[in-house]
Amino acid sequence: MTVDGSATRPLLVYLVDDEPGVAFTLSEVLRHSGCEVKTFLNGTDLIASPAGEPPDVVITDYVMQPVDGLRVAAWVRSAYPHARILMITADAQLVRRGDARHLPFRVMEKPLTSASLIAAVYDAGAE
Repeated sequence: MTVDGSATRPLLVYLVDDEPGVAFTLSEVLRHSGCEVKTFLNGTDLIASPAGEPPDVVITDYVMQPVDGLRVAAWVRSAYPHARILMITADAQLVRRGDARHLPFRVMEKPLTSASLIAAVYDAGAE
C-alpha cells in the first residue's frame, strides 16, 4: 500500500544469469525485498519466452553465451522500452576501463551485496 492507501504491485524483475547459483541467490534476495522475479539462465531463454507482463527492471549478466548481456539489453530496449536495465559483470576490467560509462544503463560489478542490488533495483534513477 502507498501512503494514500492505493494498492501497488511488486516490481517485476527479469533476471538473466547463466550461473545457476548466482541466479538463484540474486532471485532470492530480490524476492525477500518484495520483488516478483522471473529467472532465465541465458539470453536465448528470455528472448524465446512468450510475451508476458512487461518487466519493470531487467538484470542481465554481461558475459554469457550464446547471447551476451549487450544483445539482451538491445532486445529488452526493443521489446520492453520502459524497462530499466541493470548489467552485472564479474569483468572488473570493464568497469575499471570506463567502458561502462558509455553504456545506456547501469553496470555493477559482481559479487554484489544484497543492499547494493536492492538499492539499484528500487532506484528510479538507476540508468
